[in-house]
Amino acid sequence: MRGYPRLSPVFLQHLTDTPVQSAQWLVPVVTRPDREGWTYDTGGRWTLQPLAPRLKGRIAFVTDGSAISYAESCMGIVEHYKLGEIVGGPTAGTNGNINPFTLPGGFTIFWTGMKVLKHDGSRHHGVGIQPTVPVSRTIAGVRAGARRGPRARHRGGEPLSIAPLYSPARDVVRSGVRGSSS
Repeated sequence: MRGYPRLSPVFLQHLTDTPVQSAQWLVPVVTRPDREGWTYDTGGRWTLQPLAPRLKGRIAFVTDGSAISYAESCMGIVEHYKLGEIVGGPTAGTNGNINPFTLPGGFTIFWTGMKVLKHDGSRHHGVGIQPTVPVSRTIAGVRAGARRGPRARHRGGEPLSIAPLYSPARDVVRSGVRGSSS
């Protein structure tokens, strides 16, 4: 799960027998200046109920630093509930809604409009979701296994070798080798 996926979180509901929740999303409710008396709205948290059919095979998720926002919401559920191995690199560590503000001259700035905490209450921002099976792309790996697929493209359309990440994920699924999520 890299970039900003275009699928609903329903796929997660097929990976569990019990309800799962997203990380803690804390939207500040500002009623006074100087950060005094802030409270947080926590009402946007997802609760996902299990759905049939339950997929029970070995599951691996490929991710890296391009996974941001919604992808991190999904990967946080995978991480906390141990729904599968996480293969690749850490996610971006940048989850939460955005607040845009347009300045004179047409410049727009954005900042995160919520505080995101992991399920255990620890910080998400700047940390992200850590892989259970760390894998990084290397020049040698790209040369040895360069493979291009229909979704293996940067936003600009430039082909990207995906074999150095998918091969270890495939090996985890085939062999049952477990990372730190077990």
